[in-house]
Amino acid sequence: MVSALDTAVAGVDYERDRLPWWWRVMGVLQILLVVAAVVGGVWLAGLQVLDYLMMPVPVTPMLGEVPWPTVLIAGGLGLGALLALLSMGAARLGGSRRAGRVAHRLREAVARTIERKLVGPLRTELTDYQYFRESLATVLQSKRRLE
Repeated sequence: MVSALDTAVAGVDYERDRLPWWWRVMGVLQILLVVAAVVGGVWLAGLQVLDYLMMPVPVTPMLGEVPWPTVLIAGGLGLGALLALLSMGAARLGGSRRAGRVAHRLREAVARTIERKLVGPLRTELTDYQYFRESLATVLQSKRRLE
C-alpha cells in the first residue's frame, strides 16, 4: 500500500518545469534595467575620472534639469525595484493557483490508489462475506426444514 501511494504521489505533475510567460518578460526587463543603471554609473564614474585628471569633460546630455547618467541610474534602480514588487505579487498569485492545482492532483492520485488498493478489495471481501452469510442462512433454513 505504501509503495503504491509513493508511486501515485511521484507520478503527479508538480508543474516544476513550466515557467509562466511573464516570468521571462520580467527577467529581460530586469536585465535591461540593471544594464541601464550600470551604464549610468560607468558614465558618471568616467566623467568623475576625467574631472579628477583635469581633462576636458564632454557636455553631458540632460533630461530637463537632470543629467542622463543620473536618469539611467535612478530609473534603472527605481523601476527595477517597482518591477520586483510587481513580480512578487504576480508570483504569489501564480504560486497559489499552481499549488491548488497540484494539491487537487495529489488528492485525486491518493484517492484512486486508496480505492484501488484498499477500498476495492475490502468491498469485494464484504460482498463475498454477505454472500457467505446469505448462503449459510439458506443452508441452515434447509437443515431446519429437514429435521
